[in-house]
Amino acid sequence: MNFNLKPGAWVIIIALALAAVWGGKWYLLDSGKVFQKTEHKSETIAKIDLPTAPKNAEAAVVPFTNPVMDDLVNRKPDITGLSWAWSSNIGFLTANGGVNCEDGGCVSYTSKGSLMDQQGICVKFSRQDDVPTMRQQLVKFATDLKTSGTRAALDGQGAAGVIIMGDGGPAFLYSVNEMLDKLGTTVVNGKTVTYRAKVVASVGKSKGEDGFWAPANVLEDAQNARGIVVACVELDGDWNIVAIWAALNDIPINTDDKVYDPDAINFVNTGSYIDAANKVINGYKEKRAKVKNGIIVDKDYEITVNACATWTPGDVLLAREKGGLVRVLSTKQNESQMAATVIFIDRFAQENKDKIVKFLLASFQGADQIKSYSEALTAGTNIAAEYFHEPAPKEAAKTPQDDPSKGAYWKSLFNGRTIVDKTGNPVECGGSKVDNLGDNLEYFGLAPGSSNIYQSVYTTFGDLGVKMYPSMLPSYPAFDEIFDPQYLKEVKALVPNEKLAAADADVYDEAPITSITSKRDYSIQFEFGSAAISPQSYAQLEEIKNQLTVTNKLRLILRGHTDNVGNPASNMTLSDRRAKAVYQYLHHSNPTKFPKERFSEIQGYGSDRPKDKNADNNTQAARDANRRVEILTGE
Repeated sequence: MNFNLKPGAWVIIIALALAAVWGGKWYLLDSGKVFQKTEHKSETIAKIDLPTAPKNAEAAVVPFTNPVMDDLVNRKPDITGLSWAWSSNIGFLTANGGVNCEDGGCVSYTSKGSLMDQQGICVKFSRQDDVPTMRQQLVKFATDLKTSGTRAALDGQGAAGVIIMGDGGPAFLYSVNEMLDKLGTTVVNGKTVTYRAKVVASVGKSKGEDGFWAPANVLEDAQNARGIVVACVELDGDWNIVAIWAALNDIPINTDDKVYDPDAINFVNTGSYIDAANKVINGYKEKRAKVKNGIIVDKDYEITVNACATWTPGDVLLAREKGGLVRVLSTKQNESQMAATVIFIDRFAQENKDKIVKFLLASFQGADQIKSYSEALTAGTNIAAEYFHEPAPKEAAKTPQDDPSKGAYWKSLFNGRTIVDKTGNPVECGGSKVDNLGDNLEYFGLAPGSSNIYQSVYTTFGDLGVKMYPSMLPSYPAFDEIFDPQYLKEVKALVPNEKLAAADADVYDEAPITSITSKRDYSIQFEFGSAAISPQSYAQLEEIKNQLTVTNKLRLILRGHTDNVGNPASNMTLSDRRAKAVYQYLHHSNPTKFPKERFSEIQGYGSDRPKDKNADNNTQAARDANRRVEILTGE
């Protein structure tokens, strides 16, 4: 499982935050506060949903041979890189096989007979949890590549590639490519290439370990989250989970960490995910100005942290040391949000295409082994524990079934597990997955009938960053500028169809939804008296489609509503047709992510359920508000 050092709050604003933050899987900037605002504003953000990845299927998988971690190949690396202490990397780590801890830290290094070695390449990846350092080493490598050539760059202090959280891609790539663009371009095999960092694949995903934890009454009624104080690494992937959930439920986000807004969700910025959990456990307090409708009503108001966004083992600490909190939303539902995204310097990848292809092929074979063989998962978590060089937490052996060894502890959390918290309530903790070739073809829209899920993730979070922090993230690179599909296509060409392990599939329970995650109304415009969607609503529907693609573990309910003008029976029929029109738009845009079974209900209610029961339809504003399509998500 991931440990207490996944890089932090860079995810949406890496390029512009002011402080390097240790730990977390997203991105902060090089010094201090993530942001400062002179003007308070709590803002409701557009609804955001996330997709998920595929389901294991049996296929021809390379037989597993337990790698010997210290039996390293005796040659210089062909590929160098940096990755976080995060269990979604274990398919790649298993494929590389070796761990070298002789130089004061531990690096993943190709061992003899490993999958990487079988491909004839040597790979060296170093653990690096500090995102500014990741960015700097990419720039250092690219600079050395331009001035001194490939071998000097590989032997230097830079890194040819990194593995980061894909939902942080817009901010990370905006920041690093702004620097890399200064190196200009060059010609490789008659083709002009850049020194930019580009996404080439995914080796895994968070599948529950990252989550939003809050008092139990928030699950009972989402509106109880107004006024809570969430500790987290601001603007990282887990912060995004809170922001997404708030958007789904039409609850404002307070983006000013100097004031407290009782009508919004508030945040206390932390240095790490363990710090976030500990602030809840210790009841951290601080004083802020309290505002109401943007006006200060108390200059010296004391707030107490009562919720957090964290990842494993922060969730275990919360359960064992505090208790009473529930996992409101996590990457178990938002599985495709946080892909372990592989990024390489464009020129290096173009000049070494054969090696990049072999690197990816071996990594995907490692993922197939993890999915297929229990002993591979055991070996992978042992390798990860050694590479990450983290001691098993003290809470590892608090129950008799817990094996206190590092690898066994992280293995149990890799799959996700239920822990009885301090108050006696069972809570879910952990959850990661690895991605094989089939997963990648589906995720990046390269499989027949698939669409590019990562593009939806990238666009969703890029737009969120620009909307919430326009002064810090004024724009982000276009998707076509940062994703290069040629390497995945080359890998696919090497794998016969009969040996292609299938992607993990989305499977939906056809039983009625029993737990509502979110509910929000949309004023989608239709032609007068018709179910034909007006052209001006297409942009809104496209945004809804992208967002719901990202949270595709959640099922959907579509409800159409009208005002009370006209014949009630006709209104009932019209509202039903309009709900079905929205379904048709989503389904036809992406049948694999919006299959009919994902929809628990598609129904019209006419004028029977006005949005404001007090105003009913007595004013034009009320009638306008009542003409709507309601979208609910749940399980």
